[in-house]
Amino acid sequence: MPEMLADYAPIVGDGVVRELRLLGDRLSGTRVLNVNSTRVGGGVAEILNRLVPLLNEVGLQARWEVVQGTQDFFALTKNLHNALHGAPYTFTPQDAEVFNSTTEINLRQEGGRKMDLAMPHRCFSARGRGLGIHRAIRAALRFERVLGATIRAQT
Repeated sequence: MPEMLADYAPIVGDGVVRELRLLGDRLSGTRVLNVNSTRVGGGVAEILNRLVPLLNEVGLQARWEVVQGTQDFFALTKNLHNALHGAPYTFTPQDAEVFNSTTEINLRQEGGRKMDLAMPHRCFSARGRGLGIHRAIRAALRFERVLGATIRAQT
């Protein structure tokens, strides 16, 4: 597999690339599941198309899965997304049923594959230092610190 991270050095700087490799060494072997709603179209799919190989390049075991759901489920998630941005919305018992049943179906489809970190994605701005990999690794490290222990799952 060709190295892609070095291609970002002219954009983010050699120091960021070195830091990412060091952070990757610290989390080597961590199983990361990235989840979003589509493999094509939209910003998240564009980011994950590059992020997953970059995470693997620095030593994590990253994969990307797409949530399967009904039109009702995706309408609900859009409403929740809009509510997080200030739109009025009342979450109903029916919404909870749609959300929970879809989540259960997707978890069963995972077949009990173990992961250390699940990262559900939504669109976000590419401001700041830019590389999603940097945010992903830092999120994993914050998660590890909050738990006060390794994020490795017990096997």
